[in-house]
Amino acid sequence: MGDVLMIKNDSGIKSATGLTGSGSRDWIIQRISAVVLAVYSVVLLGFFLTHGDVTYLEWSSFMTSLPMRLFSLVAVLA
Repeated sequence: MGDVLMIKNDSGIKSATGLTGSGSRDWIIQRISAVVLAVYSVVLLGFFLTHGDVTYLEWSSFMTSLPMRLFSLVAVLA
């Protein structure tokens, strides 16, 4: 008599706002992407603050270095 009846929803309709189908996993992914974008912004801001007048050559060599290319890819995917 103390059993609880569990009803499973098999309608096949997925949420348009959900990425993984689980609210907690979506929240974790959102937090991770926020941290990635925040760190990327701090790195770019730090570059500008430490270099003063940035020339195209300095900016180009900074952005085309392998670490920044990979970091930019991660930031775009985030």
